[in-house]
Amino acid sequence: MFGVLSKEVNERISKLLSSPSQYTWDDSHSIIINTTNGCMETLWTAVCKVDKTFQRGRRKGKKWDRVPTRELLEMAIKNSIYIKNSKQELN
Repeated sequence: MFGVLSKEVNERISKLLSSPSQYTWDDSHSIIINTTNGCMETLWTAVCKVDKTFQRGRRKGKKWDRVPTRELLEMAIKNSIYIKNSKQELN
C-alpha cells in the first residue's frame, strides 16, 4: 500500500481500533502504514517498535499470543507517522 490508504484499508483499521480481537488483528497486522526511505513498515512492526515485548513471529494458522490494545495501536500509528514526518520517535 503506497500513498493514501484505501477505503477498505481504513475500514479494517477502524474495525481493529473499535474492537481489537484475534480476527481484527489478524486481518490488519500486515497493513503497510509507512514507506519512509523505501522501507515498508506494517502495523505489526510499528506495534513491535513501541512494545518491545510484543510477539515478533507467528506460525501460519496459529493464534496470536495477545492482541494489541487500542492504546498500543494508537501509539504505534502515531509513532510511525511522526517518524515519517520528522525522523524521530515519540516514545
